[in-house]
Amino acid sequence: MSFLCSLPLAAQLFGACAPAAPLAVGYVEGDYVLLAPIEVAQVETVAVKRGDRVAPGATVVTLESADAKITVAQAEAALAQAQAQLADLQVGKRPEEIAVLKAQVDMARAQA
Repeated sequence: MSFLCSLPLAAQLFGACAPAAPLAVGYVEGDYVLLAPIEVAQVETVAVKRGDRVAPGATVVTLESADAKITVAQAEAALAQAQAQLADLQVGKRPEEIAVLKAQVDMARAQA
């Protein structure tokens, strides 16, 4: 029986030896940040959950890229066309084209 009586006393002593749990009283404030995409597209994946901490520059969502790929392909085609036109202009007029232009000038002078 004396053993049972000493058990609460031992628990009290061993409990007093343990470090105290951290205690904090106060308020925690966070910053709300509103996000808006530069491009309009469907959201494909969301990489964070509500309340997650997000580092600056971290990926929050992934947007569907099909429209962007089409736009890039169109821009590349326009670039190729412009480069071909530039190369054609740098070569200069062909002799046949020059002859046609001279004939048009001669006709215009004759009519004037």
